Order: sequence, then structure tokens, then C-alpha cells
Amino acid sequence: MRKLITDETLAYSKAFIFVMENFTRILKAGQCEHTICFGNGSSVTYMMEDDTVIGACVYEFDTIKKQAYIYTAGVEPVYRNKGVYQEIYNEVEKIARDKGMKVINSSVHIDNQAMLAAAVKNGRMLTHYRTTKVL
Repeated sequence: MRKLITDETLAYSKAFIFVMENFTRILKAGQCEHTICFGNGSSVTYMMEDDTVIGACVYEFDTIKKQAYIYTAGVEPVYRNKGVYQEIYNEVEKIARDKGMKVINSSVHIDNQAMLAAAVKNGRMLTHYRTTKVL
């Protein structure tokens, strides 16, 4: 049975290990910066199937700017393209609206076509491009 859960902090969350493993996976794939932008105090919404975390989204809210920031998100490969991320994202968006946020920001690597497609599907627009030149 699937269950959607939101924890106010990533610390001590059942999703902690999943998030760290997923972050390591995208780090190794070169799909994120070599820095940790989230922390123990970040919130996490995740999907469990029975006793296993199958997807998660880590985020924070800036109540002064009224902006939400998605720091990292992912779904176990076997569960991709089955609506898991969509359900998680919908819950994060609902929480953001309920907390008075006006914008949801995230960064997605140009090579992460699946996450770019999910962002566009959820109404997010590509607004900034970061350029890099290796010397």
C-alpha cells in the first residue's frame, strides 16, 4: 500500500537514506552541483510503498520572499513514469500554497531530461541559465 508522508525536517525522517542515496546517484551522474544545498532542517515529502521509500522531494520555504525552493527530488527507477513524482510534487505545491508561497524555484541540470520534462509539465518555466566554461 502506498502512503504519502510529509516530515517538517529531513533529520530523522524515514526518507533520509533514500534522499542521500538519490542525491549521490545524481551527483555521480553529473546532474547536480558538488555542494549540498539542503540540510537537516529542510522539509521532505515522500512516498512509501509498504515499508520502502520510493520517491521524495526535499524543499524549504522563504516566508519573507514567499518562495519555495525544491533542492532535490527523485523516484526509484522501477517506479518512474507511474505518477509517483507527480503525486509528491502536487503535495509539495499544496503545502507551499497553504503556507502563502507565491513561487516554487528549483534547479535542474540540462542533462536531466526527465526532471526537466516533469518541471515543465507542472507549470514551471525555465527562467535562468547557468553557463560554465572548463579551463
